[in-house]
Amino acid sequence: MKLSETYIDQARQTDIIEVIGRYIQLRRAGRQYVGLCPFHDEKTPSFFVTPGRGYYCFGCDAKGGNSIDFIMQKEKLSFPDAVIRLSGNVPDYSRFQHTKRIEIKPLQPQVVDYIPFEKIRLYLEDFKANNLFKFFVTRFGELVAEKTFKIYSIGTYSGLTLFPQTDLNGNIRQAKVIEYDPATGKRNRTKNPFHIGKQLTGSENLQKCFFGENLLKGNTLPVAIVESEKTAAISSIIYPQFVWIATGGKNGVNPANPENNRVLKNRIVHLFPDVDGVKTWKEYADDLQTQGFKVFLNDVMAEHAEPGSKDDIADLILKNEIILSENIFHVQWISEYKNLKTVWFIMDDRTNIEIIFGLDDYPLPYGEHESDVNWIEHRFNRKYEPALFDGETVYCYKF
Repeated sequence: MKLSETYIDQARQTDIIEVIGRYIQLRRAGRQYVGLCPFHDEKTPSFFVTPGRGYYCFGCDAKGGNSIDFIMQKEKLSFPDAVIRLSGNVPDYSRFQHTKRIEIKPLQPQVVDYIPFEKIRLYLEDFKANNLFKFFVTRFGELVAEKTFKIYSIGTYSGLTLFPQTDLNGNIRQAKVIEYDPATGKRNRTKNPFHIGKQLTGSENLQKCFFGENLLKGNTLPVAIVESEKTAAISSIIYPQFVWIATGGKNGVNPANPENNRVLKNRIVHLFPDVDGVKTWKEYADDLQTQGFKVFLNDVMAEHAEPGSKDDIADLILKNEIILSENIFHVQWISEYKNLKTVWFIMDDRTNIEIIFGLDDYPLPYGEHESDVNWIEHRFNRKYEPALFDGETVYCYKF
């Protein structure tokens, strides 16, 4: 039996929030909705629904892209039966009652391909031939430059810098190529970066991952995420107390997407956006907080970069214009609804504390804004206690 395209289109256009809302109670959390998973028993909500993108459960890994996927999975229906259920129409099947039943199976998820190591090995071995390596040598010396390029597997492609994207399992997902100036270390903005994965494999099924993602394996340090691959590599030299990974730019990996951020589970995550990305990355921070991540947004670029500047964090670090103190991280996350900030500190004795600040960037005296503080405590399931900080009694949470 062939279903009408009208039925299929109608089912696809069904509001996924409305459909799932018939089974569980959903509450809005930023751009997403969250509730108790309908596929397994749980007491703490771990089921997230994003309009236009689908649903995902962090508890049982249930996932799908639309209402059809959900009804098939929840009601254990075939594809045509799920379409009929959602379309609200039941065609006349009587003319098929004497024919052999044909089962229409749902499409299987697309298999992600990888770049075989042998396809890229020679490019990685030739890392000293590219301009970015020459710049690293002038700033850090050849031994440090070589060690860093080997850690991140940075190579050379036709004289340009090659950044492979290797996932947590060691599979090379994609390979990005950028041209740099050997004297300044800056990207040549007259030539756009490009990917060579399809050229090497012929595959359309390559899927990006974080640059440096493979470094997370077996490493318990906090994770620092930046946009630029160069920034990740340079920052790893100067601030080794983090594992530095990169999204790969504006069109790179979205750290708020559960398909991408599952490698960050149970990690402390610090976001360092470029100056023109702070607004978007604040939204990422909100989404990650909602998904249960301990995440901090650091807007040092917004504070220190000149308007219209093309510098990134690494450029300002090398100019000694900003210092990322290992003890203090300014703005970590601002509530979408309350005029307060939560700021995380690593003290000299390595104690981790969080202090509530006002928007004037001064610690909030204990006892003030109690209703706002109670809202934060409820949302993030924590209790702030009075503590002496910089000569004042303030709201403090100890990890």
